[in-house]
Amino acid sequence: MRINYFLIFFLIFFLTGIKDLLAANDAKPDNYIEIDFIRNTVELVDFLQGKYKLQGKFSFDLDRSGETLSGVLKGEEVYFGGKKLGRVRLDFTREGRIIFINNLSLPQFIIEGRLNLNKREVFITAKGQWREEGEFLKGDLSTETKVWGNFSNLLASGNIIIKEGSYNQDDFAELRLYFLGKPPVLNLIDSSVTLQDGSVFKIQGDLDLRNFANMIPDAEFVSQRIFIGGWQLVSENNTEVGLLKNVDEDLDVYFHTRQPEYSSEP
Repeated sequence: MRINYFLIFFLIFFLTGIKDLLAANDAKPDNYIEIDFIRNTVELVDFLQGKYKLQGKFSFDLDRSGETLSGVLKGEEVYFGGKKLGRVRLDFTREGRIIFINNLSLPQFIIEGRLNLNKREVFITAKGQWREEGEFLKGDLSTETKVWGNFSNLLASGNIIIKEGSYNQDDFAELRLYFLGKPPVLNLIDSSVTLQDGSVFKIQGDLDLRNFANMIPDAEFVSQRIFIGGWQLVSENNTEVGLLKNVDEDLDVYFHTRQPEYSSEP
């Protein structure tokens, strides 16, 4: 099963559930966990991470040296929020109350960072690249995302770049989304879309993770460069409008219209 763009924010949703895991002792979570210490395996069935369920079979290998605990966690048939992730691997080190995520590998995705349990703070970086063939989004996708802050007040920044794709059946040559904010609604910064004819539009608005069918609701598209039939529409000082076409490296063809000049003299 092909990974879809839901994985971009898997980490954000995962960390959102940390506050539930660190709740008071008298709060009994509605989780199903089966641990086999003889085989060093863990099976999760409908394990709640925030509003999402985590399921899979995991094996672990731990090594302690003084106050340092190192471990490797491997997962098979892992599902998160109903989406199949397949195989995952986590290499981590714990020193006191700080957990270092040396490497968290999902299909076509790598995550690194650290968790400070005393301060309840996190800093995570994630990188991914794959061919997306989702219901609403298609294209060659790459992303870099950072998540940091308190467990209950996370911030995120990063980018999503998609080439030769389509969103809700609208084709484009390149879509560049740069975001910053508090999940699940992030502010778009310096984002743009380039159409197949070369026209470029700046995107102003928000990136909403709650609805992948409408990730950029009420977005405003501001024209940066417009092409008509292979000709670029250009304007100078609001007095001249024309069409420009690049024939080769040394030759441009330009047609223009000028506003008539009127004289008060007889």
